[in-house]
Amino acid sequence: SDMEAFLDLGGWNLLGRIFLVWLLVVLVLWAGKRALALRTLRKMKKLSEPDTGTAAALTDSLCREMGVRRRIRVFRSHLAGSPFLAGYFRPVIFLPPDMQDEWELTSVLRHEIRHWKGGDLWWREAVRLLVAAANLAIACWIPLRIIRDWSVYETLYKEK
Repeated sequence: SDMEAFLDLGGWNLLGRIFLVWLLVVLVLWAGKRALALRTLRKMKKLSEPDTGTAAALTDSLCREMGVRRRIRVFRSHLAGSPFLAGYFRPVIFLPPDMQDEWELTSVLRHEIRHWKGGDLWWREAVRLLVAAANLAIACWIPLRIIRDWSVYETLYKEK
């Protein structure tokens, strides 16, 4: 029928092509978001000051204590409303400039180093990719449902 010819396009059926387009769109959106995050991180590093005092020494000490071999740098920034870890290959902890108490610094730095040690940045990225794929899958479901309904209609009700 006409519908079968429409759905079978030279070995690659329409659903297969839609899946490939969907996958490409998910990857392009994810890559664009990652590029923006990388650009933001670079700008934030430029606008921040590397900590060479207590926080840097505490970070090095805690990394040795926790068995983390990768050097984690610490930056102070007025842009950091709260402490956070960034960087997949060269980790950086951003701290607000007013965070000076040694007990608070130790607790916060230990927390952020645990994020690095547990691979939380990578897990979060995997979840983001899955969420992007799921959201796009929902958006694709509607046209696929229309195509399926059209196929059923043509098969069952079209006069021959």
